Amino acid sequence: MDCEQFDLVVVDLLYGEASESDAVDARRHSERCDRCSALLASMRSTRTAAALAFEEPPADIEQRLEEMARLAQGHVPWPRRIGRAISWAGSYAMRPQLAMAALLLLMIGSSLLLLRGRPGTGQVGMVRVTEQGVPEREHGEYPTGPVPGRMAQGEVDRPPRTTSGASRAEGTGSAELGSTAAARDRVKESSPSSEEALAAPAANAAPAAPSSAAPATADSSRSSEYDEAMAAYEAKEFGKAQRGFDAIVAQGGPEASQASLYAAKSVRAASGCGAALPKFDSVIARYGNTSAAVQARWEAAACAKLIGNYDRARQLLADLRNIEGQRDRADHDLARLGPAPRGNRNATPERKPAGANKAAPSKTSNAY
Repeated sequence: MDCEQFDLVVVDLLYGEASESDAVDARRHSERCDRCSALLASMRSTRTAAALAFEEPPADIEQRLEEMARLAQGHVPWPRRIGRAISWAGSYAMRPQLAMAALLLLMIGSSLLLLRGRPGTGQVGMVRVTEQGVPEREHGEYPTGPVPGRMAQGEVDRPPRTTSGASRAEGTGSAELGSTAAARDRVKESSPSSEEALAAPAANAAPAAPSSAAPATADSSRSSEYDEAMAAYEAKEFGKAQRGFDAIVAQGGPEASQASLYAAKSVRAASGCGAALPKFDSVIARYGNTSAAVQARWEAAACAKLIGNYDRARQLLADLRNIEGQRDRADHDLARLGPAPRGNRNATPERKPAGANKAAPSKTSNAY
């Protein structure tokens, strides 16, 4: 090591931070060189003279520093205090939580400002009207809505609207009695025979009441029979259900088509598809393109596939393709069923007359 290299590592050597190899080389060089040894000795003496003794701080140094800081704050001018307050507020204003809280308060305030009050729930006074020539109804049968039709002036007396229920009932009753009496007097004065004219339609309508009640009774009886048959079908009493549905079909009516369909279903459940297929064909032939007939076609196609009559199944599915709303399902079932065999595609050929075969040789012989 030379003097220049020694000058570079002398400080590290003094503080013990030089590497082991550099420290060994520097000591050897200082032993041979008077200049470098004098420099190292002077630096060591200077360090020893400048070293200060360490002292332990007092225990109350933190409290004393805080007290001195509070005393110093009392002498700060007011512009600097305002600046500090602005800086503190700005640090909180930049936080996203404050913005979210402000937005929440804005939404709540706008909702309360624009929120409408609930409409009044007070009941509207009921107005009862008695028409001229119409018998007075009993209490409690009057409609709450407006009476249809146009009536002459002076024929309707509206009762006064009161807040008390008892007073309103008394006023309504007296008004009804007064209006009814006035209407009857006017009817008698204007046309004495008007009561007879009003009584005539009632007398004519009286005999018609039993005739109009008869279809209603028949419909209700058919409905009850249909419900009983359906209950037997759901209870898996298929023989009883079939008899009930057949009886409804024999009577006719709006439920006959569905009854015929469920009668065929009962036969299928009781005796199998072989016996039910003619029943489904009967429903199809009798009810055309009704919903019951469409369902019967699907059931018949399923039965035909089940018993191996694929030609009949293809025919039924081909018919279903021509019905609106059934084409996609029918195409899907036809694709699953597959094409018909070649032997079945050709229908029974037309039988030619016996004379046609005999006529052919005669023509050939004439040609020669």
